[in-house]
Amino acid sequence: MSSRKNMPGRILVVDDEASLRHLFRYTLQAEGSTVIECASGREALERLSNDRFDLIILDQQLPDLAGTQVLRSLRSRGLTTPVVFVTAYGNRELMEEANRLDCAAFLHKPVTPRELRQVAASALARTSQA
Repeated sequence: MSSRKNMPGRILVVDDEASLRHLFRYTLQAEGSTVIECASGREALERLSNDRFDLIILDQQLPDLAGTQVLRSLRSRGLTTPVVFVTAYGNRELMEEANRLDCAAFLHKPVTPRELRQVAASALARTSQA
């Protein structure tokens, strides 16, 4: 598959499942994005203290912090980076909390590359228009 370069931008993928991180990286890099991976919430928060990203793809179930805790911390720091939640355990309460924290979108596992490309492109397009 050739690189289409439709989604330039820096994307942080936060998920404890290495295979999923790699799939996301491969899919998004093929679209022209630079992708950095983190396996935990704390690692992501540390990375976000030193780096700027155009989009964060964030798993809810992490080994150390819940995705909503990571998002709450980002928003309390004043970071407005769009966040796409990825979860296998989505429920109404989680969605409501994430929406209160200005979550850009939700993806439910299993995530297909097509779904990922569509949601990421939409979130990055909103960012570039802001």
